Amino acid sequence: MIVAALRLLGRHARWTLPFGVCTGLVWPALAEALQSWVLPTMIGMITVSLLRLEWAALMTTLARPGLLIRMSGWAMVISPVAVWLLARIGVIPEAFTVLSVLQAASAPIGSAAAFALFLGIPGHVCMAGTVVMTLMLPITLTATASLLLPSFGIQVDLVQFFVRVTLSALAPFAITYVIRRWAGDVRLRALDAELAGLNVVLLVLFAIAIMNGVTETFLERPGFILGLFAWSWFAAAFWHAAGYLLLRANGFEQAMSSALLLGNRNLGLTLA
Repeated sequence: MIVAALRLLGRHARWTLPFGVCTGLVWPALAEALQSWVLPTMIGMITVSLLRLEWAALMTTLARPGLLIRMSGWAMVISPVAVWLLARIGVIPEAFTVLSVLQAASAPIGSAAAFALFLGIPGHVCMAGTVVMTLMLPITLTATASLLLPSFGIQVDLVQFFVRVTLSALAPFAITYVIRRWAGDVRLRALDAELAGLNVVLLVLFAIAIMNGVTETFLERPGFILGLFAWSWFAAAFWHAAGYLLLRANGFEQAMSSALLLGNRNLGLTLA
């Protein structure tokens, strides 16, 4: 019965994120209870995505690094600096400056490749980009915290910050290695539908948990929450457009892959 339920959830993944967000909003006590699950569920989602990867296609894409270097440089280095500069000159609303910089410094979400496949685009470029940028995160995010965030009055213990980000970013890869060695590729391919359903369960739990405090804040400061919601939609649209234009000359599939990588950032992992 559990297997059938996971398969059913995997086929209806598109509705899970809004369902989790709405549940967290209308049931704030549950969101508070699940707050400590944010990092474990995030690591779990990345791990499941890695377990579902076609590693042969990944290695083929990694063997041609020019495209990945270009996308990764823009996403992980140029983007946060550009947003920081826009914030410093007052283009970005002051209330959203730090979140905007952190969003620009975040790696892509683990399901970017799944989004590509849903749109009928080969997912290997998104898959490779997600892996490369997640592995870059300990260095680039620590650089953002040490060089950019202090201008907004934010100071962090860089050693502790680096260790935390490194462990969070590398844990899924270590877990994936152990599971793949134990289970084998053939068994994991046979369980792909169940893994998709498991990812849905983790996504719902994560979406509920990150809504902790949002309902209370909305009741106290509705203008701030509505403004943040509007700004989030604008930022998502902007980064999708920027990613598309970055590789427009390389053809539609490459441009859309870049749009999905730059437009869907894993801010949850950055803030966890």
